[in-house]
Amino acid sequence: MGHGPQRRLPATHEPRTRHRRPRHGVTTGHRHSHLLAIRKEFAMTTDHGLAAGPLEPAKWMSPRDICNELHIPRQTYYQWRAKRLGPPAYKFGKLIRINREDFNSWMASHAEVTRAADHGSQIANEA
Repeated sequence: MGHGPQRRLPATHEPRTRHRRPRHGVTTGHRHSHLLAIRKEFAMTTDHGLAAGPLEPAKWMSPRDICNELHIPRQTYYQWRAKRLGPPAYKFGKLIRINREDFNSWMASHAEVTRAADHGSQIANEA
């Protein structure tokens, strides 16, 4: 019973696709884009103890902040840290933080004297 020929669909028939409804609150774009917006808003409105005033830089910097400011890969920073060539850092539990003042003085100590500036100081010494 029921073992007759199978029913064939017309050639113009398209397969049915399941339409997935978006998750609650998400209408378009990446499925986590709403979380990114919330995180950005949270970061801008909440003081985590690291942020300073709008014109004042933060007192403590993370290794990521250092790498972004110097435009270097994180691996370079951690190599400097292992060789004790980088700015002095402090560990707070698992967190590594660098004091902004220590970073600025470390940067000043690594400034190179250019040939033009060196030449200008030689002229001043001769006078």
